[in-house]
Amino acid sequence: MLFCFRSRKGENIAINPVGPAPRTHRRSRLGRHARPRTHPRLLGTRSSRVLAGGAGLLVFLAVYALVVTLYGVSDNGQRVSLVPTGRTSPIAVHLELRAVDPASQHLQFDLRVIPHRSLVSDTGELTETIRALVAPSLDSPVVTFLKGSMPSAKSVTLIASGDVEQWPFDSYRIVNPAIRICPGSCDESSLSAITTISDSMPGWTLTDPDDRLSSPASLSFSRSVSTAAFGLILLSLLICTSVLSLAVSISTAMSSRKVETSLLSWMAALLFATIPLRSFLPGAPPVGSWIDYLVVLWVIAAQVVSLAIYVTCWFRQSRTTSLPRAIPPALNRSRGPRLRNPSPRLRRASCTRPSRW
Repeated sequence: MLFCFRSRKGENIAINPVGPAPRTHRRSRLGRHARPRTHPRLLGTRSSRVLAGGAGLLVFLAVYALVVTLYGVSDNGQRVSLVPTGRTSPIAVHLELRAVDPASQHLQFDLRVIPHRSLVSDTGELTETIRALVAPSLDSPVVTFLKGSMPSAKSVTLIASGDVEQWPFDSYRIVNPAIRICPGSCDESSLSAITTISDSMPGWTLTDPDDRLSSPASLSFSRSVSTAAFGLILLSLLICTSVLSLAVSISTAMSSRKVETSLLSWMAALLFATIPLRSFLPGAPPVGSWIDYLVVLWVIAAQVVSLAIYVTCWFRQSRTTSLPRAIPPALNRSRGPRLRNPSPRLRRASCTRPSRW
């Protein structure tokens, strides 16, 4: 049985439920040699795509080499010796930076004493009690090394001044650091100790603004260049995520691109990854810093807007898209009974006069 009907474009279509697939009687001007239409290439010719890929690879290699170079030239492990004027104690002191708290502006050190040979027994134990007066200290200014114990490291916290709002170019300064040693009980006979300060902690550099061997007015600890570059690159990556999300949603809204529901989960993943990336910043400043007002807030806003635009496009596509219309059954004009399996002659019959509904 052969069904014939007219489509919306005025084409005569013949459908054989048993025979081959539907075939239109309207042929192209080029005939069978006509080629199907293809969409224009987004990146142009092959040479332009190769140039774009090569340029992107060169930019990546340049940024990678810059970060590695900055990390290699960063001044980690620098030492500064404080040699007080006048009479000094035979006991030297070594301070090693362990932690920096930018929010509370506190610097934590490990304090070690290097006593004279006359104050140490053959087994390495102290022969008398040593007390060190540390200033400016947050906790008790007196650090005690008991007689008969090993001169192990003691943790001390010094007060510094700085501004965390200047991240990642913030620095913290200790004003008038001084350590005095008094064997036995602390009285007026305490002597200033030769102090060595090191910044073995990664990400920080120790600078002596006065560049003097005598006790300087202040010691400054600032972030290394590689750490600052690492933080700025992370901020730029946050901005790139919002730009990519907006580009996808706006191009879908302004063109006839098909809405892919999998991209909704991709945009939601970018939105929820913003806060972990912000917390991953080296020495992340507290909430309310300049990066929150100038970068993080607008990145989140851009991602939410792109997600809303894409959801709107999805609703619009769901309203306009409908199921294909079913082909109504053709009327059998023959007086004889309908054949379930028509003969080959009926299959090869052509549609000369389409039926109308």
